[in-house]
Amino acid sequence: MMESSLKNEIHSARGSIYLFLKNCLYDMPNEAFYKMIEDMLYQLSHIVNESKNTDMKNGYNGMLKFINAVKSLSGNELDEFNLHISREYTVCLCLPGTAQQEESYYISEDHILKQESNDDMMKLFHKYGFAMSADLQADYDNVCIELAFMSKLAYMSADTQDNKEYSNLILEQLNFHKNHFDKWIYHFYDKVIEQKIIESRLYKYIAEFSKGFIREDKLLLEELNSSNN
Repeated sequence: MMESSLKNEIHSARGSIYLFLKNCLYDMPNEAFYKMIEDMLYQLSHIVNESKNTDMKNGYNGMLKFINAVKSLSGNELDEFNLHISREYTVCLCLPGTAQQEESYYISEDHILKQESNDDMMKLFHKYGFAMSADLQADYDNVCIELAFMSKLAYMSADTQDNKEYSNLILEQLNFHKNHFDKWIYHFYDKVIEQKIIESRLYKYIAEFSKGFIREDKLLLEELNSSNN
């Protein structure tokens, strides 16, 4: 296993970013939401600068441009802008026929919810002793739940001092990419990107960054898994 402080730094950062991606989709946009994005962008700057992933860079730059635009507004202009962003959230994520948020919808031939992916997520929650947060009123294979689950596994990887447990956690996260994320989450983010928004493209930027980060995360886990064997 890698040196303890480096391991903690890497996986704590991963856990924080996955939680951020979850909150970007779950929380209705408001001033606290903008502050969350601004704070995370500051933390992400060095990761993005070192990456060659264009989705991640484009998404980051778009979110940064968005935050700078928000900070330039006040009064009625800010109120109108907030209303528009709330509408954008609804258009991208809440209306029928937009970006369905459950894995079952994408992997089921007839787009039926609560299929095997939902059952598998319930088993994973039970395996790791996780409980569904009371504020998350969703299926277990909802995108917010899956992102939160990966966040928890990342934090567990940061905290463990046991070599075998660490190796198993890395493998579990790799398997989660292969058995869940790879099968649907990029399609979900593409659906968000495709939505027709007249002005702001905040959720397009979030989706681009998310796609890029999740792809880079899988590559990192593959590298960590190889170094453990």
